[in-house]
Amino acid sequence: MAKRRVSDAWMETHNTRTIRFDFRDEPISFLPGQFLVVADAFRGYPKPVRRAYSIASCPLQRDFVDLTIKREAPGLMSVRLTEAPIGSEFDVTGPSGKFVYTPELGTRVLLLGAGSGITPLYSIARFMLESGLKDADVNLFFSVKTPRDVIYEKEWRGLVGIYPAFRNHLTMTRATPATWQGRHGRITADWVRQEVGAPEECLAYICGPGPFVATMEAVCGELGLPESRVHAEKW
Repeated sequence: MAKRRVSDAWMETHNTRTIRFDFRDEPISFLPGQFLVVADAFRGYPKPVRRAYSIASCPLQRDFVDLTIKREAPGLMSVRLTEAPIGSEFDVTGPSGKFVYTPELGTRVLLLGAGSGITPLYSIARFMLESGLKDADVNLFFSVKTPRDVIYEKEWRGLVGIYPAFRNHLTMTRATPATWQGRHGRITADWVRQEVGAPEECLAYICGPGPFVATMEAVCGELGLPESRVHAEKW
């Protein structure tokens, strides 16, 4: 466990914040999809509180790590991290986790995310695109409640503009027609088939709340993906 300093921070949405930990003294190596464990002391707790957070930044950038945190009061760590000033220090361990992407697994990928579960999928997408992976084909299906809940909205638009291999499919479950003119409702197998040719040949990475993950695993089954090609992470 080592102390890491918050070198930058910014709001992504009304209730999510990205914080950047400085690793310039000891460049970090990690696989897209892995997480760090952040710990800190809290009054009234005999031991430091520890929480795992998926890495949002691209593994090609080794001098820092970005974590995107959703504020969920009264969650001790999420509240502290979304309020931590630049210069704050936390105990950080990792990287850890088996929810990872490596090129030898395949180059056609479905990323299925909901809410803040988008964080490791962002890392995977950026790695696949920014590393210049040959034959990369990345389709993101992202479910949020309303327009103000879209994490990395500008970044996704930027990736679409730069990389023809990337397509961003967004749906909202609680938006009104007045606030969102795009797709409404949940991610379905029929929708994936409409957008992606031969989806059964893809790898799938799923991240989000437990019920969402279970639903997406069923969607992957409908699409004909074998279990060995479906990777899931839930909280």
